[in-house]
Amino acid sequence: MSDIASEDKRPAYEPPVQGVVPAASQAPTDGLYWQSWKKGTHDPRGCPLQANLGLFFDGTGNSEKQDRDKFKHTNVVRLWDAYRKEPEHGYYHTYIPGVGTPLPEIGEMEASPKFGGGMGYGGEERILYGLLTVFNAIHLRAYGPDQPFLTTDQIRALCRSGPVPYKEDESSLYGVGLGRGFQTTIIEDRTTVRRNLFRILSALLQTKLEHAPSKPVELAIDVFGFSRGATQARVFCTWLQAMLNAQGELAGVLIRLRFLGIFDTVASVGKGVVLNSDETDGHDNWAEVADVRIAALVENCVHFVAMHEPRKNFPLDLVSTPVNPKTRLVQCAYPGSHSDVGGGYRPRELGIIGDATADELKLEHPAHWQALDAMKLSQVPLNHMLECAMRCQVAVDRQLAVRQLSETIRDDPFTIDPRLQQAYDSFLQLQGTRARPVWEWHLPYLRWRWEWRMHYEDLSQVAYASPDERKWLLAANQKLVYDTGRLKHFGKTDIAAREAFRRRVLHWSRAKTHDQEQNDEQLKGLDREAEGVLAEVENAVESPSALSRFFGRYVHDSYAGFWPSVPEITGYWRCRKGFYGSKDATIVQRHKDGQQVA
Repeated sequence: MSDIASEDKRPAYEPPVQGVVPAASQAPTDGLYWQSWKKGTHDPRGCPLQANLGLFFDGTGNSEKQDRDKFKHTNVVRLWDAYRKEPEHGYYHTYIPGVGTPLPEIGEMEASPKFGGGMGYGGEERILYGLLTVFNAIHLRAYGPDQPFLTTDQIRALCRSGPVPYKEDESSLYGVGLGRGFQTTIIEDRTTVRRNLFRILSALLQTKLEHAPSKPVELAIDVFGFSRGATQARVFCTWLQAMLNAQGELAGVLIRLRFLGIFDTVASVGKGVVLNSDETDGHDNWAEVADVRIAALVENCVHFVAMHEPRKNFPLDLVSTPVNPKTRLVQCAYPGSHSDVGGGYRPRELGIIGDATADELKLEHPAHWQALDAMKLSQVPLNHMLECAMRCQVAVDRQLAVRQLSETIRDDPFTIDPRLQQAYDSFLQLQGTRARPVWEWHLPYLRWRWEWRMHYEDLSQVAYASPDERKWLLAANQKLVYDTGRLKHFGKTDIAAREAFRRRVLHWSRAKTHDQEQNDEQLKGLDREAEGVLAEVENAVESPSALSRFFGRYVHDSYAGFWPSVPEITGYWRCRKGFYGSKDATIVQRHKDGQQVA
């Protein structure tokens, strides 16, 4: 049998323009491609020995075990469900719950909402866990589905122990010839320690493969992530690339990053995360800026971002110009807040009901939950991501995700209710799909909030919210009203505010949120573009009734959902900040020739 062709002809491709993001009326598959297996070899039966590995990094506080029965499992879980699971044929998959949730496989036995959920701690261990899974996938393909390279105890010991391992981890580490794990002291360089340990493990794996009955020659990896899980997915790719030799091999096996599918990348890691301030950063510890960039090894990267996310502590790490010109980047914006894109809301949460009927709202039967689940905005980017992955020959099939809820009800977690599809299409007809900055996508939502600010309690989302959620929604709206009053009383005139906003945002200047210069002490805590944002909103055209209905019934108010934690003092009158491969938080950046850049 001859070797398989090295590469298929790639389709025509237009890279995304940096600084602006289009919407997608259908799955944005143009330009994505499947690169054929680069190597060919044969096992004793004469078949090529390749392997496939899917890694799924969930978002902060999201866990399949705690979320599935509530119908609030994220798009990452649903794609994991759809991934082919046939270890005997070389198809492996690993799901990694989000930071802040338990993960016994790395030694996190309990939830950690303060440090894990609040500051992103535990992300590094999850990335290491994913990298160690790569070693196991190679070994399993060589020796069989019940022969891992590293045991569960060894993986846990490597992830949680440092130079002086836990007593119970010593024997596990010695079993792979190591006297320590990946954790470091304050005087150690974590990158050096990590690379040295992986070099030892790679050499050990290569030695074992020399005696294997069959040796795989190529491993294609598909990585998915949401929120901080998307950041972990991006860092995973960077760290994996650093582990490979000049030929792109690990232990003599060619490694490919076939597909990177991510939803609304947010880092917010480490000391840069300050809830009750107007600062924005969060690229500390495991989320260093250089590691969050898209690795050159990635063949296809698809990134879906939220149009209507108001929270300061959810700044967006947009994908920037790739190091490798062959990398295919697709970046599109979808209506809704952070979890309206990546998933994670339960049916009826924060009073969002779509166009559900009175009977469906009873939530007394699995069919009712199923109906509201199919009406979530997140179902659209979920299905678009599935189609993009299929275009790249990722081993996903939505039928694999179908589960039996009862004798008569089967749940397909990819279902899109026709009413949702109609509402989504109507939104795009009103807003268009033209590429624009994320802040520009957000302004119509703010205009709608401004129109309803004085009779917000009349909205259906307030009526259908739980008693606690109703309190949060009303309190958050009072914050919006209060800030509006402050800006009108103490801020610039309407014309001056708009001119300053357009000069700052539209004419090439950088908007750094860590360098506040408010005109009046009375406005302290608001982002410096707040006056201009309000002025733009006040002077915008009135929201069409269809758009008003869409926002009221389909878009979650994530700022209100954050209220019981720590209310952010920056409020609603702001632009979502983004990062383009640096630590500078920007609204948008342009060259003086008008071309937008990363």
